[in-house]
Amino acid sequence: MDNSIECAYPILETETGINFHPGLTKREAFAMAAMQNVITTYNPWEQGDFDSSNYEEAAKQAVGLADALLKELSK
Repeated sequence: MDNSIECAYPILETETGINFHPGLTKREAFAMAAMQNVITTYNPWEQGDFDSSNYEEAAKQAVGLADALLKELSK
């Protein structure tokens, strides 16, 4: 099973009961959390650095951290 494509939050509870809702994949959820940390550590807006290549590097770091976490969890 490829854990990275599994749903991070697959159940949505509503007033009418519990319904399936796929939401984000685990990889997307982990990357989102990692991106929050990357931006906290280096925020290009605060640095006055608006070069889009820096945004791409921050995104690559976040996805890399997510992939590393998924690899470790699969052990």
